Amino acid sequence: MIILTVITGVVAAFFIIQGRGATITTATVETGDVAITVFATGALTSGESRDVYPETQGLIKAVLVADGDVVKKDDILATLDDSATQAQLSQARAALAQAQGGLAQAQSAQSSAGAGTAAAQAALTAAQAGLESARNLDSLSQQALTNAKNIVSLMQSSGAALTDPAGFAQAQAAVTQAEIAVAQATAGVAQANAGVAQARAALSQAQSANPAAAVAAARAAVDAARGGVELAETAVEATVIRAPIGGMVLIAPTPTAQAVMGTGVTPTGGMQLAQGSVVAPGSPLFTIVNEDALSFTAEIDEVDIRKIELEQSASITLSAFSGQDFPATVTRISNTAKPTITGGTVFDIELTFDGLVPEARIGMKGDTTIAVETQHNTLTIPVDAWFREAGVDFVWLVSTDNTLIKTPVTVGASTEFVVEVLDGVSAGDTVALATAATPFTEGLRVTPNP
Repeated sequence: MIILTVITGVVAAFFIIQGRGATITTATVETGDVAITVFATGALTSGESRDVYPETQGLIKAVLVADGDVVKKDDILATLDDSATQAQLSQARAALAQAQGGLAQAQSAQSSAGAGTAAAQAALTAAQAGLESARNLDSLSQQALTNAKNIVSLMQSSGAALTDPAGFAQAQAAVTQAEIAVAQATAGVAQANAGVAQARAALSQAQSANPAAAVAAARAAVDAARGGVELAETAVEATVIRAPIGGMVLIAPTPTAQAVMGTGVTPTGGMQLAQGSVVAPGSPLFTIVNEDALSFTAEIDEVDIRKIELEQSASITLSAFSGQDFPATVTRISNTAKPTITGGTVFDIELTFDGLVPEARIGMKGDTTIAVETQHNTLTIPVDAWFREAGVDFVWLVSTDNTLIKTPVTVGASTEFVVEVLDGVSAGDTVALATAATPFTEGLRVTPNP
Protein backbone atom coordinates (compact mmCIF):
# COMPACT_ATOMS: atom_id res chain seq x y z
CA MET A 1 0.00 0.00 0.00
CA ILE A 2 2.87 2.43 0.88
CA ILE A 3 4.78 1.52 -2.31
CA LEU A 4 1.63 2.15 -4.40
CA THR A 5 1.12 5.56 -2.80
CA VAL A 6 4.72 6.58 -3.47
CA ILE A 7 4.55 5.45 -7.09
CA THR A 8 1.21 7.24 -7.59
CA GLY A 9 2.64 10.42 -6.08
CA VAL A 10 5.70 10.18 -8.31
CA VAL A 11 3.50 9.74 -11.40
CA ALA A 12 1.36 12.73 -10.38
CA ALA A 13 4.48 14.83 -9.81
CA PHE A 14 5.82 13.76 -13.21
CA PHE A 15 2.66 14.99 -14.96
CA ILE A 16 2.77 18.27 -13.02
CA ILE A 17 6.41 18.79 -13.97
CA GLN A 18 5.57 18.10 -17.60
CA GLY A 19 2.92 20.87 -17.36
CA ARG A 20 -0.07 18.68 -17.97
CA GLY A 21 -1.02 18.30 -14.31
CA ALA A 22 -2.24 15.18 -12.49
CA THR A 23 -4.94 13.19 -14.22
CA ILE A 24 -8.14 13.25 -12.16
CA THR A 25 -11.69 11.96 -12.56
CA THR A 26 -14.29 14.67 -13.11
CA ALA A 27 -18.05 15.00 -13.45
CA THR A 28 -20.40 17.55 -14.91
CA VAL A 29 -22.95 19.47 -12.83
CA GLU A 30 -26.31 18.29 -14.17
CA THR A 31 -29.95 19.23 -13.83
CA GLY A 32 -32.15 16.36 -12.70
CA ASP A 33 -34.32 14.85 -9.98
CA VAL A 34 -33.12 13.82 -6.52
CA ALA A 35 -35.18 11.08 -4.89
CA ILE A 36 -34.92 11.03 -1.09
CA THR A 37 -35.35 7.48 0.20
CA VAL A 38 -35.58 5.57 3.47
CA PHE A 39 -34.06 2.10 3.67
CA ALA A 40 -35.33 -0.65 6.00
CA THR A 41 -35.24 -4.41 6.44
CA GLY A 42 -38.20 -6.69 7.01
CA ALA A 43 -39.95 -9.90 6.07
CA LEU A 44 -43.01 -11.19 4.27
CA THR A 45 -46.16 -11.43 6.37
CA SER A 46 -49.75 -12.29 5.66
CA GLY A 47 -51.97 -9.43 4.58
CA GLU A 48 -55.05 -11.42 5.64
CA SER A 49 -55.43 -13.82 8.55
CA ARG A 50 -58.32 -14.95 10.74
CA ASP A 51 -58.30 -16.51 14.19
CA VAL A 52 -60.70 -19.42 14.61
CA TYR A 53 -62.57 -19.68 17.92
CA PRO A 54 -64.89 -22.46 19.10
CA GLU A 55 -68.49 -21.32 19.47
CA THR A 56 -68.99 -23.33 22.64
CA GLN A 57 -66.95 -24.84 25.44
CA GLY A 58 -66.19 -28.53 25.21
CA LEU A 59 -63.71 -31.32 24.66
CA ILE A 60 -61.85 -31.88 21.39
CA LYS A 61 -63.17 -35.01 19.68
CA ALA A 62 -60.93 -34.91 16.59
CA VAL A 63 -58.41 -32.57 14.94
CA LEU A 64 -58.55 -32.98 11.18
CA VAL A 65 -55.68 -30.67 10.15
CA ALA A 66 -52.02 -30.14 10.99
CA ASP A 67 -49.76 -27.09 11.09
CA GLY A 68 -49.10 -25.88 7.55
CA ASP A 69 -52.07 -27.63 5.91
CA VAL A 70 -53.86 -25.64 3.22
CA VAL A 71 -57.66 -25.55 3.50
CA LYS A 72 -60.61 -24.02 1.69
CA LYS A 73 -63.31 -21.86 3.22
CA ASP A 74 -65.76 -23.93 5.35
CA ASP A 75 -63.45 -26.96 5.50
CA ILE A 76 -63.78 -28.78 8.85
CA LEU A 77 -60.74 -28.17 11.07
CA ALA A 78 -61.82 -30.01 14.22
CA THR A 79 -64.88 -31.36 16.02
CA LEU A 80 -65.94 -31.23 19.67
CA ASP A 81 -67.61 -33.99 21.64
CA ASP A 82 -71.28 -33.73 20.63
CA SER A 83 -72.83 -36.59 22.64
CA ALA A 84 -74.84 -34.23 24.87
CA THR A 85 -75.99 -31.98 22.02
CA GLN A 86 -76.91 -34.98 19.85
CA ALA A 87 -79.03 -36.33 22.74
CA GLN A 88 -80.75 -32.96 23.01
CA LEU A 89 -81.37 -32.98 19.27
CA SER A 90 -82.94 -36.46 19.48
CA GLN A 91 -85.20 -35.29 22.31
CA ALA A 92 -86.17 -32.17 20.39
CA ARG A 93 -86.99 -34.20 17.27
CA ALA A 94 -89.05 -36.64 19.33
CA ALA A 95 -90.94 -33.70 20.84
CA LEU A 96 -91.55 -32.34 17.33
CA ALA A 97 -92.84 -35.70 16.19
CA GLN A 98 -95.22 -35.80 19.15
CA ALA A 99 -96.39 -32.27 18.44
CA GLN A 100 -96.96 -33.09 14.78
CA GLY A 101 -98.90 -36.17 15.87
CA GLY A 102 -100.95 -33.99 18.18
CA LEU A 103 -101.66 -31.61 15.31
CA ALA A 104 -102.79 -34.48 13.11
CA GLN A 105 -105.12 -35.66 15.87
CA ALA A 106 -106.46 -32.15 16.41
CA GLN A 107 -107.14 -31.76 12.70
CA SER A 108 -108.90 -35.13 12.66
CA ALA A 109 -110.91 -34.07 15.67
CA GLN A 110 -112.38 -31.22 13.71
CA SER A 111 -114.54 -33.80 11.96
CA SER A 112 -115.18 -35.58 15.17
CA ALA A 113 -115.74 -33.25 18.09
CA GLY A 114 -115.62 -36.16 20.47
CA ALA A 115 -111.94 -36.70 19.66
CA GLY A 116 -111.00 -33.11 20.43
CA THR A 117 -110.14 -33.70 24.03
CA ALA A 118 -107.71 -36.52 23.20
CA ALA A 119 -105.95 -34.39 20.56
CA ALA A 120 -105.61 -31.48 22.95
CA GLN A 121 -104.23 -33.80 25.56
CA ALA A 122 -101.65 -35.10 23.05
CA ALA A 123 -100.72 -31.53 22.15
CA LEU A 124 -100.24 -30.72 25.82
CA THR A 125 -98.03 -33.78 26.24
CA ALA A 126 -95.92 -32.69 23.26
CA ALA A 127 -95.65 -29.14 24.58
CA GLN A 128 -94.53 -30.45 27.94
CA ALA A 129 -91.88 -32.56 26.21
CA GLY A 130 -90.70 -29.45 24.36
CA LEU A 131 -90.50 -27.58 27.66
CA GLU A 132 -88.35 -30.34 29.13
CA SER A 133 -86.00 -30.13 26.14
CA ALA A 134 -85.75 -26.34 26.48
CA ARG A 135 -84.97 -26.68 30.19
CA ASN A 136 -82.19 -29.16 29.41
CA LEU A 137 -80.65 -26.72 26.91
CA ASP A 138 -80.94 -23.92 29.47
CA SER A 139 -79.13 -26.08 32.04
CA LEU A 140 -76.26 -26.76 29.63
CA SER A 141 -76.01 -23.05 28.78
CA GLN A 142 -75.86 -22.19 32.48
CA GLN A 143 -73.05 -24.74 32.92
CA ALA A 144 -71.14 -23.25 29.96
CA LEU A 145 -71.44 -19.80 31.55
CA THR A 146 -70.09 -21.14 34.84
CA ASN A 147 -67.14 -22.75 33.05
CA ALA A 148 -66.35 -19.53 31.17
CA LYS A 149 -66.40 -17.56 34.43
CA ASN A 150 -64.11 -20.16 35.99
CA ILE A 151 -61.56 -19.63 33.21
CA VAL A 152 -61.61 -15.85 33.87
CA SER A 153 -61.10 -16.51 37.60
CA LEU A 154 -58.24 -18.91 36.84
CA MET A 155 -56.46 -16.32 34.67
CA GLN A 156 -56.94 -13.67 37.38
CA SER A 157 -55.58 -15.89 40.14
CA SER A 158 -52.64 -17.16 38.06
CA GLY A 159 -51.60 -13.70 36.95
CA ALA A 160 -52.25 -14.48 33.29
CA ALA A 161 -54.79 -11.66 33.19
CA LEU A 162 -51.91 -9.19 33.52
CA THR A 163 -49.27 -11.00 31.47
CA ASP A 164 -51.61 -11.92 28.66
CA PRO A 165 -54.17 -9.10 28.44
CA ALA A 166 -55.26 -10.17 24.95
CA GLY A 167 -56.04 -13.70 26.15
CA PHE A 168 -57.80 -12.32 29.22
CA ALA A 169 -59.92 -10.06 27.02
CA GLN A 170 -60.85 -13.09 24.92
CA ALA A 171 -61.79 -15.03 28.09
CA GLN A 172 -64.02 -12.15 29.17
CA ALA A 173 -65.55 -12.17 25.69
CA ALA A 174 -66.29 -15.87 26.18
CA VAL A 175 -68.23 -15.00 29.34
CA THR A 176 -70.23 -12.46 27.37
CA GLN A 177 -70.97 -15.06 24.66
CA ALA A 178 -72.03 -17.57 27.30
CA GLU A 179 -74.32 -14.98 28.90
CA ILE A 180 -75.92 -14.38 25.50
CA ALA A 181 -76.40 -18.15 25.08
CA VAL A 182 -78.02 -18.32 28.53
CA ALA A 183 -80.34 -15.48 27.59
CA GLN A 184 -81.32 -17.30 24.39
CA ALA A 185 -81.88 -20.56 26.24
CA THR A 186 -83.95 -18.76 28.88
CA ALA A 187 -86.02 -17.25 26.10
CA GLY A 188 -86.48 -20.77 24.72
CA VAL A 189 -87.78 -21.95 28.09
CA ALA A 190 -90.17 -19.02 28.20
CA GLN A 191 -91.36 -19.88 24.69
CA ALA A 192 -91.83 -23.52 25.67
CA ASN A 193 -93.74 -22.46 28.78
CA ALA A 194 -95.95 -20.39 26.57
CA GLY A 195 -96.53 -23.44 24.38
CA VAL A 196 -97.53 -25.51 27.41
CA ALA A 197 -99.86 -22.75 28.54
CA GLN A 198 -101.42 -22.64 25.08
CA ALA A 199 -101.75 -26.42 25.05
CA ARG A 200 -103.47 -26.38 28.44
CA ALA A 201 -105.81 -23.68 27.26
CA ALA A 202 -106.51 -25.72 24.16
CA LEU A 203 -107.27 -28.77 26.26
CA SER A 204 -109.67 -26.72 28.31
CA GLN A 205 -111.33 -25.53 25.14
CA ALA A 206 -111.39 -29.03 23.70
CA GLN A 207 -113.05 -30.26 26.84
CA SER A 208 -115.62 -27.60 26.12
CA ALA A 209 -116.06 -29.20 22.70
CA ASN A 210 -114.12 -26.59 20.64
CA PRO A 211 -112.01 -28.56 18.08
CA ALA A 212 -110.84 -25.44 16.18
CA ALA A 213 -109.10 -24.15 19.29
CA ALA A 214 -107.47 -27.55 19.73
CA VAL A 215 -106.02 -27.35 16.19
CA ALA A 216 -104.63 -23.85 16.86
CA ALA A 217 -103.05 -25.04 20.10
CA ALA A 218 -101.57 -28.05 18.34
CA ARG A 219 -100.08 -25.84 15.67
CA ALA A 220 -98.56 -23.63 18.38
CA ALA A 221 -97.09 -26.74 19.98
CA VAL A 222 -95.57 -27.78 16.63
CA ASP A 223 -94.04 -24.31 16.18
CA ALA A 224 -92.55 -24.46 19.68
CA ALA A 225 -91.18 -27.93 19.02
CA ARG A 226 -89.64 -26.80 15.73
CA GLY A 227 -87.94 -23.96 17.61
CA GLY A 228 -86.51 -26.52 20.01
CA VAL A 229 -85.15 -28.57 17.09
CA GLU A 230 -83.54 -25.49 15.54
CA LEU A 231 -81.85 -24.60 18.83
CA ALA A 232 -80.59 -28.15 19.22
CA GLU A 233 -79.32 -28.24 15.61
CA THR A 234 -77.47 -24.95 16.22
CA ALA A 235 -75.86 -26.47 19.31
CA VAL A 236 -74.75 -29.51 17.29
CA GLU A 237 -73.35 -27.34 14.48
CA ALA A 238 -71.38 -25.36 17.08
CA THR A 239 -69.36 -28.51 17.79
CA VAL A 240 -68.03 -28.45 14.20
CA ILE A 241 -65.16 -25.95 13.77
CA ARG A 242 -64.77 -24.72 10.18
CA ALA A 243 -62.29 -22.52 8.33
CA PRO A 244 -63.67 -18.96 7.94
CA ILE A 245 -61.39 -18.32 4.94
CA GLY A 246 -59.14 -20.35 2.70
CA GLY A 247 -55.42 -20.47 3.46
CA MET A 248 -52.70 -22.11 5.51
CA VAL A 249 -53.49 -23.50 8.98
CA LEU A 250 -51.48 -22.47 12.04
CA ILE A 251 -52.47 -24.30 15.23
CA ALA A 252 -52.69 -21.91 18.17
CA PRO A 253 -51.67 -22.67 21.77
CA THR A 254 -54.46 -24.12 23.93
CA PRO A 255 -55.78 -22.17 26.97
CA THR A 256 -53.57 -24.25 29.29
CA ALA A 257 -50.44 -23.10 27.45
CA GLN A 258 -51.72 -19.54 27.09
CA ALA A 259 -52.32 -19.31 30.85
CA VAL A 260 -48.60 -19.61 31.56
CA MET A 261 -47.30 -17.63 28.58
CA GLY A 262 -45.48 -14.53 29.73
CA THR A 263 -45.26 -15.77 33.33
CA GLY A 264 -41.76 -17.19 32.96
CA VAL A 265 -43.07 -20.75 33.10
CA THR A 266 -42.42 -22.93 30.07
CA PRO A 267 -45.57 -24.91 29.17
CA THR A 268 -44.94 -28.66 29.24
CA GLY A 269 -47.91 -29.39 27.04
CA GLY A 270 -50.94 -27.92 25.37
CA MET A 271 -49.10 -26.41 22.39
CA GLN A 272 -50.81 -28.88 20.07
CA LEU A 273 -54.52 -29.67 20.06
CA ALA A 274 -55.28 -33.29 20.89
CA GLN A 275 -58.33 -35.42 21.55
CA GLY A 276 -59.73 -34.55 24.96
CA SER A 277 -58.27 -31.00 25.10
CA VAL A 278 -60.57 -28.52 26.85
CA VAL A 279 -61.44 -25.50 24.68
CA ALA A 280 -63.51 -22.36 25.24
CA PRO A 281 -64.86 -19.55 23.04
CA GLY A 282 -62.33 -17.03 24.39
CA SER A 283 -59.26 -18.87 23.09
CA PRO A 284 -58.41 -19.30 19.38
CA LEU A 285 -57.67 -22.84 18.24
CA PHE A 286 -56.30 -21.99 14.80
CA THR A 287 -55.17 -19.09 12.66
CA ILE A 288 -55.88 -19.26 8.93
CA VAL A 289 -53.35 -17.31 6.86
CA ASN A 290 -54.14 -16.33 3.27
CA GLU A 291 -50.81 -16.79 1.48
CA ASP A 292 -52.19 -15.17 -1.67
CA ALA A 293 -52.46 -11.83 0.17
CA LEU A 294 -48.84 -11.29 1.17
CA SER A 295 -47.46 -8.03 2.51
CA PHE A 296 -44.03 -6.86 3.64
CA THR A 297 -43.53 -5.67 7.22
CA ALA A 298 -40.46 -3.50 7.82
CA GLU A 299 -38.99 -1.75 10.86
CA ILE A 300 -38.39 2.00 10.45
CA ASP A 301 -36.01 3.84 12.79
CA GLU A 302 -37.64 6.54 14.90
CA VAL A 303 -35.45 9.14 13.14
CA ASP A 304 -37.11 8.34 9.81
CA ILE A 305 -40.69 7.43 10.81
CA ARG A 306 -41.95 11.03 10.38
CA LYS A 307 -40.92 10.86 6.72
CA ILE A 308 -43.11 7.85 6.03
CA GLU A 309 -46.65 8.43 4.74
CA LEU A 310 -49.41 6.21 3.46
CA GLU A 311 -49.46 5.58 -0.31
CA GLN A 312 -45.75 6.29 -0.71
CA SER A 313 -44.08 4.21 -3.43
CA ALA A 314 -41.36 1.73 -2.57
CA SER A 315 -39.35 -1.13 -4.00
CA ILE A 316 -38.71 -4.42 -2.23
CA THR A 317 -35.86 -6.86 -2.75
CA LEU A 318 -36.10 -10.37 -1.30
CA SER A 319 -33.09 -12.50 -0.43
CA ALA A 320 -34.76 -15.48 -2.10
CA PHE A 321 -35.20 -13.55 -5.39
CA SER A 322 -31.74 -12.16 -6.10
CA GLY A 323 -31.61 -9.28 -8.55
CA GLN A 324 -35.37 -8.67 -8.62
CA ASP A 325 -37.15 -5.51 -7.45
CA PHE A 326 -40.84 -5.66 -6.57
CA PRO A 327 -42.82 -2.38 -6.59
CA ALA A 328 -44.95 -1.80 -3.49
CA THR A 329 -46.97 0.83 -1.63
CA VAL A 330 -47.02 1.83 2.05
CA THR A 331 -50.44 0.79 3.39
CA ARG A 332 -50.06 0.83 7.20
CA ILE A 333 -47.94 2.75 9.72
CA SER A 334 -47.92 1.56 13.33
CA ASN A 335 -48.22 4.12 16.10
CA THR A 336 -46.64 1.75 18.61
CA ALA A 337 -42.88 1.91 19.18
CA LYS A 338 -40.76 -1.22 19.60
CA PRO A 339 -37.33 -1.48 21.26
CA THR A 340 -34.42 -3.09 19.42
CA ILE A 341 -31.76 -5.34 20.93
CA THR A 342 -29.25 -2.50 20.49
CA GLY A 343 -31.35 -0.06 22.51
CA GLY A 344 -32.90 1.76 19.57
CA THR A 345 -36.56 2.40 18.77
CA VAL A 346 -38.39 1.34 15.63
CA PHE A 347 -41.92 1.41 14.24
CA ASP A 348 -43.51 -1.27 12.07
CA ILE A 349 -44.87 -0.33 8.67
CA GLU A 350 -46.67 -2.56 6.18
CA LEU A 351 -46.22 -2.44 2.42
CA THR A 352 -48.52 -4.08 -0.10
CA PHE A 353 -47.07 -5.45 -3.32
CA ASP A 354 -48.36 -3.76 -6.46
CA GLY A 355 -48.45 -7.16 -8.20
CA LEU A 356 -48.17 -10.87 -7.49
CA VAL A 357 -44.95 -12.38 -6.16
CA PRO A 358 -44.97 -15.99 -7.41
CA GLU A 359 -43.52 -18.65 -5.10
CA ALA A 360 -43.10 -16.17 -2.22
CA ARG A 361 -43.46 -17.56 1.30
CA ILE A 362 -44.33 -16.00 4.64
CA GLY A 363 -41.18 -15.22 6.62
CA MET A 364 -38.88 -14.55 3.65
CA LYS A 365 -36.42 -11.76 4.51
CA GLY A 366 -35.73 -8.70 2.42
CA ASP A 367 -35.12 -4.95 2.20
CA THR A 368 -37.25 -2.03 1.10
CA THR A 369 -36.36 1.39 -0.25
CA ILE A 370 -39.15 3.93 0.20
CA ALA A 371 -39.28 7.12 -1.86
CA VAL A 372 -40.21 9.78 0.70
CA GLU A 373 -39.50 12.93 -1.32
CA THR A 374 -38.34 13.98 -4.82
CA GLN A 375 -36.64 17.27 -5.69
CA HIS A 376 -37.34 18.03 -9.37
CA ASN A 377 -35.16 19.96 -11.85
CA THR A 378 -32.39 20.66 -9.40
CA LEU A 379 -28.61 20.87 -9.82
CA THR A 380 -26.87 17.66 -8.81
CA ILE A 381 -23.30 16.45 -8.39
CA PRO A 382 -21.93 13.01 -7.49
CA VAL A 383 -21.42 12.39 -3.76
CA ASP A 384 -17.65 12.05 -4.43
CA ALA A 385 -17.56 15.67 -5.63
CA TRP A 386 -18.89 16.99 -2.31
CA PHE A 387 -16.28 18.12 0.23
CA ARG A 388 -16.74 19.52 3.73
CA GLU A 389 -14.19 21.23 5.94
CA ALA A 390 -14.70 23.17 9.17
CA GLY A 391 -18.45 23.12 8.62
CA VAL A 392 -18.20 24.56 5.10
CA ASP A 393 -19.42 22.64 2.04
CA PHE A 394 -17.42 23.11 -1.17
CA VAL A 395 -16.45 21.58 -4.50
CA TRP A 396 -13.26 21.68 -6.52
CA LEU A 397 -14.30 23.43 -9.70
CA VAL A 398 -12.17 22.72 -12.77
CA SER A 399 -11.59 26.03 -14.57
CA THR A 400 -11.24 26.52 -18.32
CA ASP A 401 -7.44 26.46 -17.97
CA ASN A 402 -7.63 23.14 -16.12
CA THR A 403 -6.78 24.44 -12.67
CA LEU A 404 -8.74 23.71 -9.48
CA ILE A 405 -10.79 26.39 -7.78
CA LYS A 406 -12.11 25.75 -4.26
CA THR A 407 -15.75 26.84 -4.58
CA PRO A 408 -18.14 27.03 -1.58
CA VAL A 409 -21.62 25.63 -2.25
CA THR A 410 -24.92 25.25 -0.45
CA VAL A 411 -26.20 21.68 -0.53
CA GLY A 412 -29.73 20.40 -0.09
CA ALA A 413 -31.01 16.85 -0.17
CA SER A 414 -28.64 13.96 -0.69
CA THR A 415 -28.87 10.27 -1.52
CA GLU A 416 -26.39 7.45 -1.59
CA PHE A 417 -25.13 8.61 -4.98
CA VAL A 418 -25.92 12.30 -5.64
CA VAL A 419 -26.17 15.62 -3.79
CA GLU A 420 -28.50 18.52 -4.53
CA VAL A 421 -26.62 21.84 -4.93
CA LEU A 422 -28.68 24.95 -4.20
CA ASP A 423 -26.06 27.54 -5.22
CA GLY A 424 -22.35 27.98 -5.96
CA VAL A 425 -22.18 26.17 -9.31
CA SER A 426 -24.06 26.13 -12.60
CA ALA A 427 -25.26 23.41 -14.91
CA GLY A 428 -22.42 22.28 -17.18
CA ASP A 429 -19.63 23.14 -14.72
CA THR A 430 -16.92 20.51 -14.28
CA VAL A 431 -16.07 19.35 -10.75
CA ALA A 432 -13.32 17.06 -9.49
CA LEU A 433 -14.08 13.77 -7.77
CA ALA A 434 -12.27 12.82 -4.57
CA THR A 435 -9.12 10.76 -5.00
CA ALA A 436 -6.52 9.49 -2.57
CA ALA A 437 -3.77 9.76 -5.21
CA THR A 438 -3.71 13.53 -5.58
CA PRO A 439 -4.26 16.01 -2.72
CA PHE A 440 -6.27 18.93 -4.10
CA THR A 441 -5.00 22.49 -3.62
CA GLU A 442 -6.10 25.86 -4.93
CA GLY A 443 -4.74 26.46 -8.44
CA LEU A 444 -3.51 22.88 -8.92
CA ARG A 445 -3.16 22.12 -12.65
CA VAL A 446 -4.93 18.90 -13.61
CA THR A 447 -5.78 16.80 -16.63
CA PRO A 448 -9.54 16.06 -16.48
CA ASN A 449 -10.67 12.49 -17.17
CA PRO A 450 -14.49 12.53 -17.36
